[in-house]
Amino acid sequence: PVLTAIGLLMDAHEKDISRQATERMLRETEDWLEETGKVAEVGAWRMEVQTSQLRWSAQTKRIHEVPEDYQPILSEAVEFYAPEARSVIEQAVREGIETGKPWDLELPFVTAKGRARWVRALGRAEYTGDTVTAIYGAFQDVTDRHNAELEREKLHRQFLQAQKLESIGRLAGGIAHDFNNMLAVILGHSEMALLSSGLSEQMTAHLRAIQTAGQRSADLTHQLLAFARRQHAIPQKVDLNRTAQRMLQLLRRSISE
Repeated sequence: PVLTAIGLLMDAHEKDISRQATERMLRETEDWLEETGKVAEVGAWRMEVQTSQLRWSAQTKRIHEVPEDYQPILSEAVEFYAPEARSVIEQAVREGIETGKPWDLELPFVTAKGRARWVRALGRAEYTGDTVTAIYGAFQDVTDRHNAELEREKLHRQFLQAQKLESIGRLAGGIAHDFNNMLAVILGHSEMALLSSGLSEQMTAHLRAIQTAGQRSADLTHQLLAFARRQHAIPQKVDLNRTAQRMLQLLRRSISE
């Protein structure tokens, strides 16, 4: 009996040493994972299905901007998401529990300090046999990347708009160039007609009206050509009131009152 008791004590001692070594290794692994998550700015989380007990890593708490001793609750965790995103994350968690379907979502988010962010939430199921016993995943702040993508899309839209305007400018320039050639013919013939002798005052007035309208059209054409970069602009001082008055009929057709 004494030898048996001693053997049992020695066996218990060895198991205790093994347990302590295992616990030490687990603590070191957890510390290592925490440091890795901090460097990579990726948090972790886990929820037991039976108890709905939720655990957050330190990095996950930092992203939520809650104290280190904060104890997360599932209902409160959902409230951190923006109102329009709550039904999405709730459905993802529900399907993960019921069917084991994983998810990878980017959703708007509001921290405990009221800062609007974008987060990437990943989750998957953990099985015991055929039963989902837990769900776990990762949590990452992707605000900077999300904003960069929005800015890139904005710049792309501006680039496409600039291309459209450039195409319109080329089209306008081509039409204006051809129209300018026709105006030169009109102005030339009207000038030659005015040099003819024996014209009545009424005919002379009509020809001068044609010449004036043609010259104004030529001026507009030159502006279009300059806008389309088909001819060099020649800056000059102008009287804006007089210019607007001359173009009033055209402006009324082109823009609102």
